Amino acid sequence: MNKKKSYMGTMMVGADPEFFLLDKYGSLRCAGDYKVFSSTSSEIGRDGCSQIIEIRPPPVPINRIGLMVDNIYDILLTIARWCQKTEHTIRAGANKGSYSIGGHIHFGSSDFIYDRYNSRINMDKLTWLLDSYFMPILDNFISKQELQRRINTNYGLLGNRRVQPHGMEYRTPFSFIISPFHTKAFFALASLIAYNYKKIPFNIKIHQQVVKFYNDLSDYEQYMNIYKTIKPIILKMMSYNSPNPKLNPYILTLFSLIEQARTCQDFSVLKNYSLLPPPEKTFIVNFSKDTYMNNIKVMIEPHIRNRSNGQIYIYGVGARNYTDVRGKGEENRVMYVSKNLPIIKDSMSSIKVSHYDPKENNVKGYKIGLSLGLRQEIAKYGFYPLFLTNYLNKLKLK
Repeated sequence: MNKKKSYMGTMMVGADPEFFLLDKYGSLRCAGDYKVFSSTSSEIGRDGCSQIIEIRPPPVPINRIGLMVDNIYDILLTIARWCQKTEHTIRAGANKGSYSIGGHIHFGSSDFIYDRYNSRINMDKLTWLLDSYFMPILDNFISKQELQRRINTNYGLLGNRRVQPHGMEYRTPFSFIISPFHTKAFFALASLIAYNYKKIPFNIKIHQQVVKFYNDLSDYEQYMNIYKTIKPIILKMMSYNSPNPKLNPYILTLFSLIEQARTCQDFSVLKNYSLLPPPEKTFIVNFSKDTYMNNIKVMIEPHIRNRSNGQIYIYGVGARNYTDVRGKGEENRVMYVSKNLPIIKDSMSSIKVSHYDPKENNVKGYKIGLSLGLRQEIAKYGFYPLFLTNYLNKLKLK
């Protein structure tokens, strides 16, 4: 109860940023095909476009943006666990292919309740101030090509806002949940402007400059003139009326990056949040170019999960006769491995693994040779590929 009372009369900040879902090859996948993203009301789901993921962290008071950042991390951690199991990942940014995504920010306040007098004027002013002071900083961190494509799709135009029961939703920004730094910095900047929106006089000249810049993105000098004009105003807000003073250094770092002409290069959210496992150290399996080896390659390659380093070369060799424990002759059931590879004792009893090093010119790494009959049966029967992949997965190479 006390906590709720302490928030009464405080502007609240919420968000529903969007993300692309990518498979392990970097191709765009439809989020609507997966149950985890099917909700339209929980913290993880979709809204509108079935292709796009949306997260919905709980709203926080404007002076507790650090709590918003923590909530976003917790939600991304849940998504990361699912992605690790399914070999997917998520991407922030502006657009991919014909799709655009947004970093929508919600502002809840009694000033914006639509049935109150002057509510529309208040929302208009905050929208114009965000257009003038937030967007020129934010859009510096994507390329002009991405920004142009975004504008061409009419998604993320200046002044794009939606009236909500709690207040207003500012829909112009791209999805800036790129890394912990960017998340903190841009939420801190947006909250700083919203916290001071009544005190900041609306400067029509600055707004006109911003609109002109977005109509002609090629004029970088015009952008720098805008930046030099708005930076002192933002610094003044930080000095006197910052709702999150501990996050002010992140805003200062944004200024430093802009002045160094540094944009975002990697929009891989889970990677930037250090939520992906380290890459597996998988050895490389090479096959001889004989036509019959293609069948073997197709059958065993998807099942190799070894985490060692090194290279294995698999090829076909002629059969060698040997005598088993019963004194009976056997052939075509031999797999020959290099002398520096172990002979796995629990191999199938019908197949002998033997040390043997045939001469192979220009072959790098460890060698495994299959007898003539064995390689034919591997291509024909399923349990022989299982035997071979089990052997490969048990090897520990350095």
